[in-house]
Parts: sequence; structure tokens; C-alpha cells
Amino acid sequence: MEVIFYLAFGICFYLTFKNPFYGVISLFGFSLTEKMAQGLIPFGDNILPIIVLVTGVSFVLNVLLGDKKSIVLDDIQRVLIVYIIYLSITSFSTFFFDETRNWFFTYVQSFFLVFLTSYTIIKLADLKAVMVGMIIFGILGLSVFIISNLDSLFETEIESSNTYARLYLILAVFSYNLYKLNFKYKWLNYFYLIVLFCFVFGLIFTGSRTAFILLGLLIFYYSIFDYKLNPIKLMILVIPFILFIQFMPEEVIGKLLSSFDDSTYAGGSGDTEFNSIGKNMRFILWEASLKMLNDHGWIFGIGVGNFKHFFTDYLPLVGFPLSHPHNTYVSVLVESGIGGLFIFLILVYKSLMKFKIFTIINDTEKKRIFQAWFFGFLIFLIGGLTKHDHYDKLLFLFLGISSAIYKIYFNEKSSFSN
Repeated sequence: MEVIFYLAFGICFYLTFKNPFYGVISLFGFSLTEKMAQGLIPFGDNILPIIVLVTGVSFVLNVLLGDKKSIVLDDIQRVLIVYIIYLSITSFSTFFFDETRNWFFTYVQSFFLVFLTSYTIIKLADLKAVMVGMIIFGILGLSVFIISNLDSLFETEIESSNTYARLYLILAVFSYNLYKLNFKYKWLNYFYLIVLFCFVFGLIFTGSRTAFILLGLLIFYYSIFDYKLNPIKLMILVIPFILFIQFMPEEVIGKLLSSFDDSTYAGGSGDTEFNSIGKNMRFILWEASLKMLNDHGWIFGIGVGNFKHFFTDYLPLVGFPLSHPHNTYVSVLVESGIGGLFIFLILVYKSLMKFKIFTIINDTEKKRIFQAWFFGFLIFLIGGLTKHDHYDKLLFLFLGISSAIYKIYFNEKSSFSN
């Protein structure tokens, strides 16, 4: 598997020198697999700045050597810059105090992720290519997930299951929407259908309650959107899942059901009173965050990166360090205050409005692709209620995609009118 990852990233690097677009695909590939295949990523965490640097150099060379682009910052990028400046002012002490995360470079790098994504994805075919690239890297990550947990797959809940489940669900949405497109070669449709089942298979074994609920809602939506609740067509998709569950060993069914029962969760912090909190520990973390705000001020928060420094003062019962409260929005609030949360929500709102443009499109293919990205981003945002995505590369890549979608729509609409 390690050789395959080296080949995958190597090919992306080679192609990036010709076209920076492939560097963006590599960025998405890294964001998907950095947790699922951490030990197999070439250069480890250092590969992210390398990809950004190579993609940036390639982009500049493409612009200078003839592929002239109109470089004008859009509203997403302008709000992000305001956000970075706000954090720089309100969290100045963190720049010196925080030894484990240099937040300043994290956000500057995030701006480049948004910028490069927005200006290298310029047509619908590029969007589809990114989806295909994500699916390929997702298959690699899923393979590592299954191989590394093969012995315990039917026995215990997998660590970091919410992260995996959310990624598999996004990839399942992409696979399904590609499956619904009319490809010249029909085997491609069947390929994406098989891939869809693979990602749902992986999702089932994560035991993520949020992902199960979202999967049910997506099935209901597409049942109306694509099949008008036609029982025969629905059975073609649903029967394989029913048969799959029917033949599952009893211990697997028990594992899945136990993921909804907090009383069966022993906890991971040793034999302490904290174990009784179980999976509802997040509520305790959020309560502690509000106490931090009461003590340090709601307007500007405690400073980016400072959560881990104050954590032990408010929850000394927990025997292991935590750098965030396992909720994107609570994390933004506690670290940057009401002002930071307001700017962050503006970023999210503007991106959602750009993704939502699929609702006014009549072209079937374009509508399908834009819709897939909209739901992918929505899944990511909902997942943020129980996960920490404030510094996640995938979040900023999605912001860049929202800008790209908006430009693709109006550029192609303008070309058609002309």
C-alpha cells in the first residue's frame, strides 16, 4: 500500500508542473487520507506545504507563461483575509505561547488552499475530475482502513469513527451522483455503483450514529429526487443493503446497535469517574468551553490554540490532553469569541449560497455535479457538530470549490449567451 501511495502522489506531482489543477487534486487526496493512512503518506504531514508550494509555483508559471487569468479576490477570499487579520489581532499572544500549533501559518496556508482551488478549477470537467480523484484516494484510504482493522472489524468500534464515516459518506454521495451520469462507456456507471457500495460498507463498520442518520436522510432525498419513490427502482438499490445486513454475523449487528447505547461505552480515559460520561463527554467539553468564555471574555475568546492550555484547569478529571472541544462551532466561539464566530459563519453562509446555485440550474449534468458538492459540504458542516474542523484542510478546500462553482456557472452562462 505504501508504494501505491507514493505512486499516486508522485503522478500528481509530475502532472502539477504541467497544470496546477492536479496539485489541487493532490491536496484533496492528502486531506482524505492523512488520517486513514497516516503512516503511508509520503513525507508525512510535511507533504501538505510541499503540495501547496509546488501547486503555487506551477500556478504562477502558468499565469506568467501565457495562461493569463484575471486575478481578483472574490468575497470568500476577502472574508477569509478579514478572519485571519481578526485572529492575528485577538490572538497575538498565541503566536508566542502555543508550541504545538503555529496558527498564523495555518491560516495563511488556508488562504492559499482557497485561492488555488478557486483559480485552477475553471470548468465543469475539472469539478468531475476532482471528484474522481477524491474517489481514487478514498478507495486507497478505505483499503488501509479495512486491512489495518481486519482482525477487529467485527468486534470493536474503530477509533476516530466519526471522521472516517463523514469522509465515506461524502465519497458515497460523489459516487452516486457520478453513477447517475450517462457516460459513453457504461462500465463506468457500474464502476461508480460498486464504489458506492464499498464506501457504504466502510461507513457501516465505523459505528457512527450521525453518519447513519445522514445516510437515511440522503436515501430519502434521492428517493424523491431521482425515483419519485418508485418502489421497483428503489428495491434495486436497497435490496443489496438488506441482504448484506441479513447475512451479517450477530456480533456485528450487536456492535452497530451498541453504538447507539451510551451505557455500553467504557470510555478511554482509564478507570475514572469520567468514564460514566461515555460518548456524551462532548456536552461536558462544551460546558467547560462556556466556563472558559465566562472567565476570559465572550467578545474575543481565549485565543486560538489556547484551549489545551486551559483545559486541565476546567476538567482535571480527564486524564489525557485535549486541544479542542469536539465541535467546530464551539471551538471557534471559545478560541475567537463572538466576533470570530460571526466572521466564520459568514464564510460558511457565503459558501452555502454559492453551492446552492444548483437549485436554479436546468442542465442535468451540471445540476447533478453542483448538487453533489453542496451535499458534501453540508455533510462536512453537520459533522462539525461532533468533530473539530476549524483547522481542517478539507474545510478550506470546500470554500475554494464554492468559489469555483460560482465562477463556472456564470462563465459558462455568459459564453452561452454570447
